[in-house]
Amino acid sequence: MKVFAIRLHHYREWTETLGYDREWKIQKTQAKLSFFVNLLSSRIWAFPLVTRFDNLIIISDGVSNKGLSFLFNKLKKYSPVPLKGCLSFGDTLREAEENASRCVNELSPQEIWLEDYPDSKVVAVHADVDSFTEFTESTSIYTSFKRSMDVMIELQRRVYSMGGLLQYLGGDNFMMFLGENQIKNLLSEIPEGLKMGIGICNNPRCAVARSTEALTRIRESRDSRWKLVDV
Repeated sequence: MKVFAIRLHHYREWTETLGYDREWKIQKTQAKLSFFVNLLSSRIWAFPLVTRFDNLIIISDGVSNKGLSFLFNKLKKYSPVPLKGCLSFGDTLREAEENASRCVNELSPQEIWLEDYPDSKVVAVHADVDSFTEFTESTSIYTSFKRSMDVMIELQRRVYSMGGLLQYLGGDNFMMFLGENQIKNLLSEIPEGLKMGIGICNNPRCAVARSTEALTRIRESRDSRWKLVDV
């Protein structure tokens, strides 16, 4: 499994040059970066995990090194500091991410490191919370946000133990990536009140689309808590 890690070099030091009235400037910059990393990743059929804004994780199986180089060079235009990027490999996505993080530590600013690694099928799992709109309307905006964060922590714990990675998508939506051999383990412990659509494909964008299709089918049929779309 392959992960491309991108680090914004000396990002914290850059933020400290903005003065005390800086948080709105930081948030504006991060929103812009998130917009472009998602847009550019879609063009190369990858999928980004914008975990910290100063570090990005790109799910990269089925994505060419030429595409990753394109993404890296384009993002330079939208980053306030130099970038470093490294592609790495592992038996699980968690292992691949850890290897990529160690690799990027050793690089110089504006350096990119790409190797030819074998591709694996991408498994994406799109989860959401039952009756979340009604819950929000009967409680409050922040109460519903807290519930989403509670769910995320529980999913994070389970997926991380399986060697997978998770991204919060907003609202009550979460995207998880893990190995095919862990699907049964995940489905055996679906937390109460959740639905999971599973998509399997040769690249991340396709797998994510299939996972959303599977989740939509669950919402329409209401006959199961999970569905899988593979072909």
